[in-house]
Amino acid sequence: EEALESVLEKWLNRREEFETEALIFLTEREAEHAFLYIEKRLKEIAPEAENQLCYMNRDSQSFKKGLTVTTFYLAKGLEFDQVFGIFRDIENPMQNQAKYICATRALHELYMYQITE
Repeated sequence: EEALESVLEKWLNRREEFETEALIFLTEREAEHAFLYIEKRLKEIAPEAENQLCYMNRDSQSFKKGLTVTTFYLAKGLEFDQVFGIFRDIENPMQNQAKYICATRALHELYMYQITE
């Protein structure tokens, strides 16, 4: 939650500067949890920004301007002005690929968070 709060603060403070932002995770479960958390927090602190948040899963047809919450494999091939990546502190080939894909999606700014358990 601490990392999500940091992402939320950075995004809300600078969202007028960028058209597209992404919050990228390793798994769909993590992405969905983060989306629901941010959606709830926006209702509390910035309801005017709710329409700028979207969740992109396997069934999504497209993404819109604002903050897109998704997984690395769905973000592959896309570019965003600002990218936030949140990953667990584990080392495996899939995690390394996810971090690489996340890092190469950013056109202007990249923020990477590592969660230790």
